[in-house]
Order: sequence, then C-alpha cells, then structure tokens
Amino acid sequence: MRCIATVLITLAMLSGCDDPVAYAPKEPLRVGVVKAEKLPIIGTATLTGEIKARIQSDLSFRISGRVASISADVGDHVEAGGVLATLDTTQLESNLKVAKASLHSAQATLNQSTIELDRKKSLLDRGFTTRELYDDAKQEYLAAKADMSNARADLSSVQNDIDNAVLRAPRAGVVTARNAEVGQVMAAAMPVITFANDGDRDAVFDVPEALIAAGPPNGTITIHLLSQPNISAIGVPRELSQVVDPATGSIQVKIGIENTPPEMTLGAAVAGLGQFNQHALIRVRWTAFFTKRGEPAVWTINPDTNVASLTPIVIDSYQTKDILIKEGINPGDLVVVAGAQLLRPGQVVAPILMNQSTGGATQK
Repeated sequence: MRCIATVLITLAMLSGCDDPVAYAPKEPLRVGVVKAEKLPIIGTATLTGEIKARIQSDLSFRISGRVASISADVGDHVEAGGVLATLDTTQLESNLKVAKASLHSAQATLNQSTIELDRKKSLLDRGFTTRELYDDAKQEYLAAKADMSNARADLSSVQNDIDNAVLRAPRAGVVTARNAEVGQVMAAAMPVITFANDGDRDAVFDVPEALIAAGPPNGTITIHLLSQPNISAIGVPRELSQVVDPATGSIQVKIGIENTPPEMTLGAAVAGLGQFNQHALIRVRWTAFFTKRGEPAVWTINPDTNVASLTPIVIDSYQTKDILIKEGINPGDLVVVAGAQLLRPGQVVAPILMNQSTGGATQK
C-alpha cells in the first residue's frame, strides 16, 4: 500500500508540471507616469507686515543735563518746531549771568583802553610822550579787544546751550517711542524721542530668504489693511536689506507707498501680494514625492527598458497639488505619479502616460 501511495503522489506531481496556469509569467506592475516639463514659474507670495515711517530718527539733546519736562508722549502728533522735552537750565541761567557780567566788564575795559590809546597817540603826535609808552597803550587796547571777543563768544555759547536745552520737532510728525523720564540725567546725543516724520510711508515685510533667492520682488505690490481689507494701496520695492536675520532666516524688504491712505497709520498690520523673478522649474504632481535615505526623491522610468529607479531631487518649493523641482530630473524624464509605493529599484513596470494636470490616463 505504501508503494502505491508513493506512485500516486509522484504521478500527481508530474501531471502538475504540465499545468499552464501554475507557471504563467507575472504581468509587469502598471504605474502612472508623466513626462517632466520645465515650465516658467513666477513666484507669488502674500506676507504680513506693518506700516512704518519712511523717515524716522532718534532725537537727542546736544548737551548733557537733567530732564526737566517731556511734552510729548508716544502717538502724539507734533508740528514742526514743537517742544518735545526740556532740560533743567538752573546752572545754565547762572552761567548766563556770569557771561553777561564778564561781557560788561570787558566792554568797560575796552572803552578805557581805547580812550587811553587815543590820548597817547595825540601826545605822541605833539611830542609829549615816547613811542614806548604809546606801544604799551596799544598792547593794552589789543588785549582788551581780544577779551571782549572772548566774552562775546562765551555769552553766545551759554545762550546756545540754553537753546539746546529745548528739544524740538525737526518737522511735523509723530512720536513713536520715548526713551527718557523726567529727572533722568541724559548725556549728549543719548536718544530721548524716536520721531517719525509725516509724509510717505513704507510697508515693511520680513521675507524668507529662499523666496527671494532668485531675485528681489518686482513690479508693483498690492497692499491692504488686515483690519479693513477694502483699504488698499499700491507700493513699489524701495529697499532690500543686505543682511539675513539669523533668528528667522528672513530679509527685510521695504515697499514704498505713495499717497498713503490715512487709515494706514503707523504700526498698522498689512498684507502684501507680490511677484518675484520668473524662473524655469520642473513641476510634477505631489503624488510623485518619495524619499531616499530621508532625502527627497522621485521614481523615474527608463523609456527603453521600463526599469524603475529612485532618483534624488532638489525641491525648490511646494504648492497645493504640485512640487517644484530645481535639480535631479530633466525635461522629458518619465516620473511615476501613481503606484510609486509598490516599486523597488530595478523593477520592470508597464508605464501608463497620464495627464499632468488632470491625472487621467492619456495612453497605454
């Protein structure tokens, strides 16, 4: 019985060798592909920023002293020449009295030496005095005249110090910061008030470095208030910082706004829509995205052998449904956009060309 069973099993195995279904070749995996195309891309971005004065400066006293009063606070509008702050002038007033007294004394000395010089000259002309005495009188006169000039200069200096003890607005504008308090001792040139001049304004944005790597924003920028989107203005790029903020990796861009709407006050939050330089990039659907050792990659198909390979790429940016590729693939390459998760390197596939925009098949 054991021999008969063995024979039956052997016959069954031999009969299986002729089964066409068991050894039918497996069909290649079908994957959706698109032809890579290099398209001109115009970078657009909407960023938030704030309104700032085009001309803003730190105002300070020209002399040192103790702050006696501050007449303007943050947000106050001040006309040209308006008083912003003053210093204590008690010591300066005392110096002014001393300077005036010195001037009067010098004037009296000069008057006396002038009379004496005239007298000595008259005596010299008539032969009643010597040249030596006349020269002495002339030297006294010249010394008195020099003292008079010095006294006038001292008085003018003290008067200037008193004038400089009053900090005035250079032109009409708004106080944006106050850096001193009453009673505080301020050194000369130490900022007391930050002042924004009236006039045209700038919309200031912190733009990511990668966004303007290909070039600064161009054309006009549409700007509108975040609180009132119906209030808008047109701006033009005016200044691009040459320094990258190490904390945020951004670059400050100033957009000049002509005829700034009155609603766009200093510090108001705004949004700006701008375009950046056009450049050509490969655009494929986001479903093509893959990784290789943690780095971006896509599956590409050799059109001659239909063999799949994982190709590293450098991504420029991401869009809602697409990825923009800067390096790694060339125009005309077949990129897998459907079925990539089932692939392995060297696998032979059956590519189906798909429409780049709709995702539908165009041909087999």
